Amino acid sequence: MSMIAIGAVIVLVVITAVNSFSTRRMDAAHRTQVLASSNPALRQTIVEKKIQRGMTEQEVIASWGQPTTITRQALKMKTKVTLRYGTVRGGSAVYVENGIVTGWKQNG
Repeated sequence: MSMIAIGAVIVLVVITAVNSFSTRRMDAAHRTQVLASSNPALRQTIVEKKIQRGMTEQEVIASWGQPTTITRQALKMKTKVTLRYGTVRGGSAVYVENGIVTGWKQNG
C-alpha cells in the first residue's frame, strides 16, 4: 500500500472518530435537555431506555438515541413519522402521529 493510501486511511479513521465523539456529545446534551423538560413519570422510562405510548418524538430519541432513518408524512389532518432503529429485518419501528408515540413494532 502506498504512503498516500495509508495517509488517506488514517485521515478517514480520525474523521470518523471525531464525528462519532461529536454525535455522542450532542446525544448526551439532547438527552439531558429532554430529561429536564419531561414529566417525572416519563423520566424513569427514558433513563431505563424504554419507550411508551404518549411519549414525544424527542423523548423516544432521548431514550433510544438517534434512529437509523426517519420517515415523515404530512397528511391533511395529521403528521405521521416513523423512526427506524437497526435494519428492516432486525430492528424496530416507532410510529408517531402529531408528535406523540402511537405504537411500535420490533422485528427479528
